Amino acid sequence: ARAGLGTRAAALPMLHHVRGSLLERGQEFEPARASYERALALAPGLPDTSTNLAPVLAQLGQPAAGKQLLDALLKRHPLADGAYRNRAAIRLALQDEPGFLADLDVAMRLLPTPELAQALAAYHEQKGKPSQAERWRAEARRLDPRLP
Repeated sequence: ARAGLGTRAAALPMLHHVRGSLLERGQEFEPARASYERALALAPGLPDTSTNLAPVLAQLGQPAAGKQLLDALLKRHPLADGAYRNRAAIRLALQDEPGFLADLDVAMRLLPTPELAQALAAYHEQKGKPSQAERWRAEARRLDPRLP
């Protein structure tokens, strides 16, 4: 990501997307935002790029802008499970707990994962809802029988 862009490669939207992902992993959020936005400028509406840009915007103090980006994406791609997961995190940051839970519910119906079930269990445990927490722990074990 730090090496810079070649002349021909600079015109490839996915190069900017991957660069944004690498920068995001390194917690370099402003350069990641710029890379994702460049990818979208070259190829407007890239679902994965919008999905990744939204939490970066939230990290940069713009959670409402990230949510708006995902709202628009989900209108075009209502089965984008990753967009629901990312919007859930943004909704939680915006203190919209009902929206957070609704988005995670949709994400679990679209692509059930033990990790997401465990996250829901931890959330309900933290909220003092042991029966809901146990329900999600049981779902995590159903999805991955190796879990305790």
